[in-house]
Amino acid sequence: MGTKWIDILLIVFGLFMAYQIILYLFGGSWTMDTITLGLQFVIITILWVLSFEVVKNGFRIKGIDRKFDGHVRWHKSREGAR
Repeated sequence: MGTKWIDILLIVFGLFMAYQIILYLFGGSWTMDTITLGLQFVIITILWVLSFEVVKNGFRIKGIDRKFDGHVRWHKSREGAR
């Protein structure tokens, strides 16, 4: 698969956030709300990267394509019942 630029950027920013948390514990430089915002950015970026990996794989992981197709058909049948 290889390492992409977004993975490298995420690792660098994650390490920077860990550094800021350590600084905060010792009377540091950033305030808690800034650290919280940075950690939210890291989490959202991880979720974004993972969701694109799932879409790229085309839902072919362990039968998810069949389960997802069945779930969509269930919703379509529910729309007709209304």
